[in-house]
Amino acid sequence: MKICLVSPLPLPMGGIATWTEAYVTSDIAKKHKVKVIDTSVRGKRQKNVQKINISEEFKRNINIIKKMKKELNNENYNLIHLNTSCSLMGMLRDLYMIYLSKQKKIKIVTHFHCDTKYMINKKIKEVLFSQICKKSNELFCLNNNSLKHIKGICDTNTTLFPNFIQLEKDNNIKIINLNNKIDNIIFAGHVIKTKGILEILEVAKMKPEIIFTIVGAFSDNHMVDEAKKLSNVILVGEKSKNEVLHLMGNSDLFLFPSHNEGFPNVILEAMSKKLPIIATKVGAIPDILDNDKNSLVDVGDIEKILNLIDVLDNCNLREELVRKNYLKLQQKYELNNVIKSIFNKYESIISR
Repeated sequence: MKICLVSPLPLPMGGIATWTEAYVTSDIAKKHKVKVIDTSVRGKRQKNVQKINISEEFKRNINIIKKMKKELNNENYNLIHLNTSCSLMGMLRDLYMIYLSKQKKIKIVTHFHCDTKYMINKKIKEVLFSQICKKSNELFCLNNNSLKHIKGICDTNTTLFPNFIQLEKDNNIKIINLNNKIDNIIFAGHVIKTKGILEILEVAKMKPEIIFTIVGAFSDNHMVDEAKKLSNVILVGEKSKNEVLHLMGNSDLFLFPSHNEGFPNVILEAMSKKLPIIATKVGAIPDILDNDKNSLVDVGDIEKILNLIDVLDNCNLREELVRKNYLKLQQKYELNNVIKSIFNKYESIISR
């Protein structure tokens, strides 16, 4: 098959880029011709994803569209796989990409890498989202919230595909070096308010005996200043995937109090490093963690986070959770299993 994948690269910028890199380097994708049209952010926004320059974004999206036109004119693709984060300008571009594909009579899959019910929160976005859903040949989504939301808007066939992770060859479930108590807690992601950073700082104030390591790019000077006031908080900045995994391996618990998510890859990465997890009930997280009472909290519930840290100080309970999560990781989220299902779905779409 000839697949045109419209998606961001390179790493380490963002969850969709992580997905893209794993997809294109998988053994299954290598058996086919996959061309990536890179939609990565450029310019000043690379340092601060929330700071959008309209002129810069307009030029970036025009360049992406030009690349798409060139590819469609030069190659006969069987299918377009369009990854979207559900931003307003991104969806405007996505809708035009779908129009270009329809002109060439190429089947198109739109893959929503967000919690659509949360992200589609304005009238103009509702209109764009509805049109994208109806004009695509197939829709992919990341979580049950999105699946229900999409089915309430259109009758386009929609499939839930979770994100995935490539496990190490020696993926034994054996748990080693589990501390008797929690001394080190880690967070990894964009260091912004909507990722729950202020909640982490509040928890750190209440738990001065625990070291809190915050990994990720930061641009909010006020938030950085608040973190620096706490002697038990370490800001390490943006790191490569391997560096993040190494830091996770030296931690006792992963804390992820994000306000909204689609399907955060970082949860799978924490599971792969055999870390117990405390996270919010958003996006696909409840599905991944099986709505576990010892893992999930409501957004902003600092008291519950503190309570669960105390509960998980029980070494036996942590080991039980880690084993359960790792087994699920092997069975449901292993890269080759998910990629195989995606390519099987491609064949079904193309043959219609």
